[in-house]
Amino acid sequence: MTFPFRRTHAPTRLAWILLLMVACSTGACADRDPPLDGSLAHDSGDEPADAGSLEDATVLDSAGADAREDAAVFDVGTDAGAEDGSPTDLGFVDASPTDLGFVDASPSDATNLDAVAPDVLASDVVAADLGFADAGLDAGSDSGAGNLDASPGDSGYVGQPISASVSQWTWVDFPNSTCDDGSPTGIAVNLGTSDDVLFYMVGGGACWDYQTCFVLNSATHGPFGAAQFAAIAPFLGIGPFDRVTTQNPFRNFTFVFVPYCTGDTHAGSRDAVYVDGSGVGHTFHHRGRTNIEAYLQRLIPTFPSTDKLVVAGSSAGGYGTLYNYDLIRSGWSPASGYLVDDAGPILEGDDVMPYLRSVWYSSWGLGGVLDPLCGAACADDLSLAVTTLASRYPNDRFSLLSSLQDQTIRTYMGLTPAAFETALLRMATDVLDPLPNFRYFFVSGDSHTMLASPGSFSSNGTGLWVWLDRQVTNSGLWASTQP
Repeated sequence: MTFPFRRTHAPTRLAWILLLMVACSTGACADRDPPLDGSLAHDSGDEPADAGSLEDATVLDSAGADAREDAAVFDVGTDAGAEDGSPTDLGFVDASPTDLGFVDASPSDATNLDAVAPDVLASDVVAADLGFADAGLDAGSDSGAGNLDASPGDSGYVGQPISASVSQWTWVDFPNSTCDDGSPTGIAVNLGTSDDVLFYMVGGGACWDYQTCFVLNSATHGPFGAAQFAAIAPFLGIGPFDRVTTQNPFRNFTFVFVPYCTGDTHAGSRDAVYVDGSGVGHTFHHRGRTNIEAYLQRLIPTFPSTDKLVVAGSSAGGYGTLYNYDLIRSGWSPASGYLVDDAGPILEGDDVMPYLRSVWYSSWGLGGVLDPLCGAACADDLSLAVTTLASRYPNDRFSLLSSLQDQTIRTYMGLTPAAFETALLRMATDVLDPLPNFRYFFVSGDSHTMLASPGSFSSNGTGLWVWLDRQVTNSGLWASTQP
């Protein structure tokens, strides 16, 4: 039995991943226009920063502030990629609302992880550890600012500040970023009216060998640039990006949207060459971690005085929050830090198959991320990274959102529904409960991800919006909950 994976490219997949996780399928976002004006700005990074570019606190504190002069605004309306802007016209017809970035995993496959072909071993991989690129940002416009090998704790983040507007999405090209196919990508920014930032990582599957990357296509492929973002921008008014819902604790935050096209849960820094049955090599650029390092070169100078920083992500992006929190948090140095991992549970020990752990290290270079956190021991137990993060930042608040039998994650892990639930609860008891600053929000069933529709989820009488608000307002009522 094999997964019904199919190659689905970024514009369609990412729109579905982010916009229709659960909300629209249940009617939670029906009859409500997204709080966007249908316009989108584009910052190529090639223009010099204006005199006020570094003074983002002024812009953030002024609701309704005018767009900065160097932002080129263009209309995306509802015609970008769809005749009437409806989700089905973007190719969502056969998508399942519970997929959320992990490509149509079928519950019937939960006991047989055919995505891991036993004859496709780590020996298939010729991975060059490229580290962090030293190329200057924005095709040379940041002369002297391209030191991407600087440690996150030093003053190496000196890239050109980003020009953006309040309550409007601005796409920012990063010529030195890379999708799986070698094409550059970037991020989108939507300024809020506070000094708080939500750094959100999108999901979209994962792959680690020729079978998963090129046959099953179990991860979102590039390209993903300004055109692809324009196709989904009109629909980004739900979940954490909803500026209308008063229950949303993030509604006044600045939003940073981090797309996903590297197949490595935002953790890779390698180009892998996967060899097919004919001996032909195929290159796959696993550069999720490298991309985030590049983004920080401009984001940190843009928002030098952040009050609250929330690092959040769903599915593959949820794993990305854990793998990149130390990098982002230590470099940014906000007044308060928070992590929200939506459907990216790191299970204990061999509850994650040894083969999977091994191939993630060899294909993505995961050791480059985890070794500085928890040394070689993490290769045998990935959950040690969670303990280390919570201990390293004792005043920050960390959270995990998950259903007890998440259909998508259990399928990737090769676990039955009951086995996944047992492993999840064991990890919660052994790893999370002893940590004074980590809480979890578990719901019954097998749904995958919650952040697109927090109003649709409650656990033991507590709604998710309320629970998240308690996390980021440092409420004493914030507590782990499960059915």
